[in-house]
Amino acid sequence: MNIEEYIENLSKGKKDDLSVKKMQYFMDKLGNPQNKLTCIHITGTNGKGSVVEMLNSILMKSGLKVGKFISPHLVKYNERICVNNEQIKDEEIEEIINQLEPIVKESQKQITFFEFTTIAAILYFYKKQVDIVLMEVGIRRLI
Repeated sequence: MNIEEYIENLSKGKKDDLSVKKMQYFMDKLGNPQNKLTCIHITGTNGKGSVVEMLNSILMKSGLKVGKFISPHLVKYNERICVNNEQIKDEEIEEIINQLEPIVKESQKQITFFEFTTIAAILYFYKKQVDIVLMEVGIRRLI
């Protein structure tokens, strides 16, 4: 399976749909792993990447197992999802695709690139039993 191609071909979704109902549906079907993670959300216009890297370094040196979710990637999709600076492997992404695909088909809802990536990160961090997640998040202008 060409993972990059699969992920790039996901629906881009409606730009005007601000509802989180679809994500709630998928998370419910997956057992709500997001509720079992401790997260620090980093948002803003500038400096998110630097803040994530500084916190990642501090937390890892403190002996914690740190999940890191960043966007965008520079070279390969796998850069977006790391545990202790080790990128998610292609095989692990395929496992998540295989886990999520039946739920997507059952729901008859298209999943966007962003939704898939967020779900993949949450599932991966839960599976890896990280101590803390650094989640770089975007903000959307509503007006």
